[in-house]
Amino acid sequence: MNDSSANNILNYQRISKRLDNREPAILKQKKENIPVELLDLGIAGFGLNCMIELNIGDVVELEVSGESGLDVYRCKVVFCRPNDRSFRIGLEIIEQEPEIVFLSPDE
Repeated sequence: MNDSSANNILNYQRISKRLDNREPAILKQKKENIPVELLDLGIAGFGLNCMIELNIGDVVELEVSGESGLDVYRCKVVFCRPNDRSFRIGLEIIEQEPEIVFLSPDE
């Protein structure tokens, strides 16, 4: 297999979206709200940038603003790597809250 074929397979396997702009979100851990930046959206999880180091295996909630309100995901931390002055975090979705919190037009 040549390099081009290998890259095509890797690109096909990666069903995610790299964000052009870093989207703000809130990570909730032990009643603490931590502002984060979303970098990747995937079928199974999220990639984000965080100023705080997280432990692999920790379960957290991620609040993401969507078109119709606030989506809440329960996630497990699958990796945490230093990235300059912050940390690159990988989250695996455990479950998505079935209800959506609607935002008022003032928010």
